[in-house]
Amino acid sequence: MKIKEGTAAAIFIIVAAWLSFWFLYEGEQRLEVSFLDIGQGDAALIETPNNKTILVDGGPPDKAVLRELGRSLPFWQRRIDLVILSHPHDDHFGGLTAVAERYSIGAVILSDFPYNTPPYQEFIVTLKNKKIPIVYAKQEDITVDGVIFNFIFPFDSLAESKIENPNNASLVFRLSYGEVDILFTGDAETELETELLKISKAELSAEILKLGHHGSDTSSTEAFLDTVNPELAIASAGNDNSYGHPSPRILRRLERRGIKSYRTDQDGTIRLKIDGRSVFKNKACIIGCS
Repeated sequence: MKIKEGTAAAIFIIVAAWLSFWFLYEGEQRLEVSFLDIGQGDAALIETPNNKTILVDGGPPDKAVLRELGRSLPFWQRRIDLVILSHPHDDHFGGLTAVAERYSIGAVILSDFPYNTPPYQEFIVTLKNKKIPIVYAKQEDITVDGVIFNFIFPFDSLAESKIENPNNASLVFRLSYGEVDILFTGDAETELETELLKISKAELSAEILKLGHHGSDTSSTEAFLDTVNPELAIASAGNDNSYGHPSPRILRRLERRGIKSYRTDQDGTIRLKIDGRSVFKNKACIIGCS
């Protein structure tokens, strides 16, 4: 079959554009961490240098996370290699059922903290029905494409835990890529922060801190901030939310320490690219720029 000259030229342009995009996409060797603008809740997408995808929490059950994943990932991407769920409140796990319906999920890491609300139990049933492996978090390191996930809390099984506030059963882990560390704290409040301060300061130190409990003043104590000693803090919160997150008190506390902050309610999705030494936002270096 003979292809018309104009058609052949059009096909060539499309293929050339696709290949150019593919090589640029494949050639990007930085780690990308996006704190997604999903309203009042938490969700962060981690894309490793070799294009593995890790989703930390899934936001509320309004499918906002699907919108943001669609904006963040290539249209052909239909796999999330790993989901990490910090704790069983619906502004963190609510959107994950929709994610499980649209994407193939490699595994889910969560805690064995007992939480028997019908929505959370329905979510667990969804995972089991789809045969998605459930891994209970423990203190260990997991490495994906040179990115280290150091799980710090829980210290032990929470199956028999007497913790009354699920926020204080949040998974806490530190992501390390080269010389850059990001501490993820879920909704950890003062009680959990106090427990964390009992471990080595070196385990908590990080250049970037995802503020506990959306920047609420129930979290981010003076002692905890001094120990983590971040250069940048991220607050995930909904626009004009009724809780007043992030707290002006915490924002002032950050400012006094010279800690730069971004917040999803004002800045939208916050995309950071990390080359192992420096952190970039919108191509501008914001950490490790010397």
